[in-house]
Amino acid sequence: MKITNEAADYIKSYLDKESNERKTRYYCKFDMKLIVEKSGCNGHKYSLYPVTVGELCEGELLTLQSNGIHVWFFADDKPLVVDCEIELEKDLFGSCIKITNKTISVTSCGCGKSFHIE
Repeated sequence: MKITNEAADYIKSYLDKESNERKTRYYCKFDMKLIVEKSGCNGHKYSLYPVTVGELCEGELLTLQSNGIHVWFFADDKPLVVDCEIELEKDLFGSCIKITNKTISVTSCGCGKSFHIE
């Protein structure tokens, strides 16, 4: 997994904001969780969520680190996650995280929001 410098800075800023908004009596470190979900017209999409250590107890999870960011994911999703590239995409309306994996054979849908594994 590779996270570009711009994406890492964006994610770190997002995690800091999330940490400040969800403050508890205890210090909680936030990481990211990458999920391959069923969605869209082609069947699957990548989703990235902030999680705390306490929220990482569900299922068998693995982690990869890139550019100072820990990304957790389900063991069953490893073939779809390990070669992902996470980058920051900018347009006139703002910035968002884009996740791609060029090593698996996929068919994208017309809207580009989901993919089908061939």
